Amino acid sequence: MFNGEDIEDIEVIQKEGDELFLDLIKDRECLWNRRCKEYHLIDVKDNAMQEVAAILGDTEKLLQEQENRSGAGASTRKKWIWYDYINNFTSSKSTSRKPFSNVQDCSIEEREPTHLKKNKRKQSQNPVEIALNNVNASLSGIMQQLSNPPTEEENTEDINASIGQLVIAALNQFSPKTAKKKKKQLMKLVYDDDSESD
Repeated sequence: MFNGEDIEDIEVIQKEGDELFLDLIKDRECLWNRRCKEYHLIDVKDNAMQEVAAILGDTEKLLQEQENRSGAGASTRKKWIWYDYINNFTSSKSTSRKPFSNVQDCSIEEREPTHLKKNKRKQSQNPVEIALNNVNASLSGIMQQLSNPPTEEENTEDINASIGQLVIAALNQFSPKTAKKKKKQLMKLVYDDDSESD
């Protein structure tokens, strides 16, 4: 029969097995120490875990055979008492620290410049006044251009630009097919070698 001494012997054997497992993991720093050079090398970590499994006698094939198949009833097992401790060594999850910076949050108030506030008086203008102001602005622009006559080069550029705009406006009045023909005729006329040159 069972007596109290047998139970203590079983616990001691289990404890030695767990201690052996912990010692094997402790000796292989690549499994738990993130500062170790081999920590990020997956092959080295796999080899270390296979060594531990070989020493303990738990091969991958044996563990797969013990695993329940799909559709089979699950057996209830207690969680291994050292699981939480070992999981800290072998888990690949890392807890990231909260980021910090020396920049503080601040808010910037947008204010209107004081020199613009004076000009923003609410004035009710009727459409006639607005039209008169636009005409005056246009006339003053024309007067300024007349007071500064363009040079011959600027005058030629303006004339060429006006001719180009006139041609474009005329082409837009034709159908696309006719406009294409007219463009070809214009290009032939412009690049024809037989035309007179100034």
